[in-house]
Amino acid sequence: MAVFYFLAVALPYISAFLLTLAVAGVLGLLIWLLNGRHWWGWLAGLALALAASCVSPVLQRIEDARITARLTAAEPQPAQLALEPGALIHLHDGNHYGITCRPCDFTALPFVTEAETVSLYPMLIDNRGELVERVNLNAPTPDRATRGRFRYAFISVPQIWYEGAPFDPPTWYPAPVPAGLKGVHMLVELPPTGIIRPAELQPLYLRVNRQYESEALFSWGFVTETVARPEPEDIFTDLAARVTAR
Repeated sequence: MAVFYFLAVALPYISAFLLTLAVAGVLGLLIWLLNGRHWWGWLAGLALALAASCVSPVLQRIEDARITARLTAAEPQPAQLALEPGALIHLHDGNHYGITCRPCDFTALPFVTEAETVSLYPMLIDNRGELVERVNLNAPTPDRATRGRFRYAFISVPQIWYEGAPFDPPTWYPAPVPAGLKGVHMLVELPPTGIIRPAELQPLYLRVNRQYESEALFSWGFVTETVARPEPEDIFTDLAARVTAR
């Protein structure tokens, strides 16, 4: 089994290496024959092969930058956001790449007086696996008979919950939905009752991120790495740079 696993992991790298050698050989031979059989023809062939192996990854990066710019332009991201001090509840999926932000210390934000991190389940996702239509984020929970009144919530929701919800998504939900959309990350101010309706949320700050297979340079697109752009940690850093206490 270990051998098969090694081959499965190594095959993209081997394929990229062999294709580069083959293309370099063919191009090098042509240049060598057409330019007086100078030795540098083989180096030129290798250089052209390496450049060709980057075409697909570079085109992917250009497309990714275009999609990111379009999404960023549509998101409410004020240059500065001055907020009254208050407690914050952070809701996320506890172990989900592109959603979970383990090192994010919300108490470090200048307007946050105290913070608590809880799971989306069953707070926002019910036992049917659907995004709830209405929830009281200040209601007591089984592990806490009393809960302080939260003034803000930072919510990170995988896109599948909004797209599978029994109601239409909010007006700010990205449309058309970009390929690889992963999660919706938003800061919202809670009403005095603590009751929110995910279909009617009006974020103070909103970011969406995408997850896709990023092609490595010099690989012809054979070698890929799963990435989330932007990472939840990058979103938190961006938020921290924008908010101040009023």
